[in-house]
Amino acid sequence: MNRRCLPAFALSFALLLSTSHVRSAAGQEATPERPFASGEADLAAMAVTPADLEAMQAVLDASYARANPHLLRIHDPEHRLDAAGVAERLHDMVLLTLATVTRDGRPITGPVDGIFYRGAFHFGSSPESVRFRHIRARPRVSATHLPGEHLAVSVHGRAEVVDMAAPEHAELRQTILGIYLPRYGAEWEPNIMDSGAAYARIAADRMFAFHME
Repeated sequence: MNRRCLPAFALSFALLLSTSHVRSAAGQEATPERPFASGEADLAAMAVTPADLEAMQAVLDASYARANPHLLRIHDPEHRLDAAGVAERLHDMVLLTLATVTRDGRPITGPVDGIFYRGAFHFGSSPESVRFRHIRARPRVSATHLPGEHLAVSVHGRAEVVDMAAPEHAELRQTILGIYLPRYGAEWEPNIMDSGAAYARIAADRMFAFHME
């Protein structure tokens, strides 16, 4: 596959999410010990556990507890999403605007493919990209998924580099392959994923989720 045929953000990633009460085709419910694996549920209902949702809800609650009055007037209780509500709305690949920080403290934004997996956004890019040079030196990032005025999910935290060859990330790898191979074919795995791409997870210490539906 000629990677010049891919959209610019197809070299970037960040993973997926789900609801707290999804079931596999066999009727099994996800548990903290056993999240859904690839093939057991559709991509919109994979790899989130009750423990993931609990941790995400704790971040949401703490974020709104520290928010200023202006934001709280907009994100009033009627228009806030809880963790399960966020999970219900994020699926497959979602586009993120990712902000990293330059050496002199300026924010730089750019689009990445976002995969919301196990309650956190993941993304990828070239290890020589500006964003990964920033992340290695200054890991603080912000990211927003804003498909329209009806939904906005923003996170602020640290980008943690993920080794996709490590056994502990095998399920994440399979989830990403489940998203991209149907779009771009089997060549995507050796030509993109295994050609030196870098991946990161956003460990959010603040999260805000707004909806108008």
